[in-house]
Amino acid sequence: MKEKDQLKAIKVFKTQEEQVINLCRAILAKEKWISISKLLKGITDDPESTRRAILGYMSAVMLSKENPHCMIAYMAFKDPFYNVGKAGLVFSCYKAISY
Repeated sequence: MKEKDQLKAIKVFKTQEEQVINLCRAILAKEKWISISKLLKGITDDPESTRRAILGYMSAVMLSKENPHCMIAYMAFKDPFYNVGKAGLVFSCYKAISY
């Protein structure tokens, strides 16, 4: 892989990582669906990888401070997305902010 391609891959990874973090923050803040859906449209990573990243973020928040909404978010994302893909990610996000 050329250095140019490596730098591009790193930039894409970093952008996706930031978008998932922003999504997690929006879920914890129980932002309106329009904001969540805009964030979801920008995430092109594998939905299962995104789900695991969300669970990791929620776990880190739970270990650092009490946040009851983390458990609600955890429950929304506990099942894998292997069979449901992006639709599962979208549904879980909606479910996480609806309770």
